[in-house]
Order: sequence, then structure tokens, then C-alpha cells
Amino acid sequence: MLTYGFHQRKIDISKLQKLLYFVQALFLVREKEPCFTERIEAWGLGPVVPEAYYEYRVYGGMNIPTKSGIYVFDDADETTIENNILEAGEIE
Repeated sequence: MLTYGFHQRKIDISKLQKLLYFVQALFLVREKEPCFTERIEAWGLGPVVPEAYYEYRVYGGMNIPTKSGIYVFDDADETTIENNILEAGEIE
């Protein structure tokens, strides 16, 4: 499954989109720079990063399998992401 953070949570495409939205917002507020350069668009069911949607839509509502090595974060970014996830609580 696609995993993130130290707790290895399993996520589907909907949770991935929420995670991307919250991480980007928190990076912009706290780090004063974006975490990623892709656009976030307002779609009918909420915010969407189109590149992530089109990459993972084949899984529908199922959990997304892991793809190692696609996203590389340095230790500081990974810590910031993990702390923000823990602070925000579970993404439902």
C-alpha cells in the first residue's frame, strides 16, 4: 500500500488528495514555501492534485499499493510532514 510517515498508514485516493492538500497548506504557512509544485484544483468532491488523481485513479476506493522511490523528502521535510499529520489527526 502507499504509505507515508513513520506509522505506515494505508491510504486510498481520497485520503491521498486530502493529505496533499493539508501538507501543502501547512508547508505554505509554516515553511513559507510549497512542499510540491503541482497545482491543487477545486473539484466537485474537494481539492485535487490532478497529477496524483490521474496516477492513482485506477485503484478507485481501494488502498494504493506502494511505489518506492517516487517521492524523496529530506529528513527535515519528512519530520515536518509527519508532525503535521499527527497534529491534524487521522484524515477521514
